[in-house]
Amino acid sequence: MRSGSSGRVNEKAEPIAAQAFCEPRDVQRCHDRLLHFVGTAPWSDRDVRRAAACYAVDEMRKQDPVTISIVDDTGFLKQGKHSVGVQRQYTGSAGKVTNCQIGVSLARRIGESRLPSTSSCICRRNGLTTPPAESGTYP
Repeated sequence: MRSGSSGRVNEKAEPIAAQAFCEPRDVQRCHDRLLHFVGTAPWSDRDVRRAAACYAVDEMRKQDPVTISIVDDTGFLKQGKHSVGVQRQYTGSAGKVTNCQIGVSLARRIGESRLPSTSSCICRRNGLTTPPAESGTYP
């Protein structure tokens, strides 16, 4: 999970470690091992997300066909300019021009279910939208 921040990974590893062991004395050791694995593993989190999305779509297609693909852009309001892609731009979330990031997500509707497939932060430079360096294509 190289693309995530270490704080977010730490927050997510702690409950996993707590559920993995019944003995409280083993939780910290498991937590440390999970953080070490996630931080140094040679696998790509992008490939893991792609495999999980493919598996989920295949399983859901057994029930119903994909009926629609949903592309959604969302503005994430931000204070300051330290996050990637933050700049003054229009977002419908605020209904005005303000500091924000723009994220685009793709989801599939299968029967009555909605399955998120992928998402990206869109960075604008000189008024042109440039996709992230690693844009993935999912099922």
